[in-house]
Amino acid sequence: MAIPGDDEPLKLKAEEKGRLQRMRRFMSEVRRRFCYGEKGFTLIELFIVVAILGIIAAVIIPNVSTFRVTGTLAAANSEASNVKTAAIGFYAREEVWPGSSGNLTPEFLSGSLRADYYFDIATGLIVHGDALIEDGWGDSVRWDRPGQKWVRNE
Repeated sequence: MAIPGDDEPLKLKAEEKGRLQRMRRFMSEVRRRFCYGEKGFTLIELFIVVAILGIIAAVIIPNVSTFRVTGTLAAANSEASNVKTAAIGFYAREEVWPGSSGNLTPEFLSGSLRADYYFDIATGLIVHGDALIEDGWGDSVRWDRPGQKWVRNE
């Protein structure tokens, strides 16, 4: 009387045997190529690789510089938002707007700023952020008074 599933190990052994034969054939082909003939890359293969790398670099490098400027703008606008919040806190306590970001004590604003901000005493709006924040790529951002934020200097 046969037990169900007894022939399964025989099937697996046959599959493993076939897999082993294919692996041996592949390894012998690899040995044959590298031991008796093709020992390197042809010049045209190397040129194709260099061309592909050049195309990839041409696509990636402009995008990286765009991300850098976007990051600078995000950091500058985050700083301006913190300064505005500190100015509101200053106004709530002193009942007068600060003349500049230098008047904001560490109680209202901690850390250092990359720019100096000047406020309109009547409205509390920032009328001027110091001239430019330069980043390493030569692009810069400037203060946009109507929008009350930093924008790309084009």
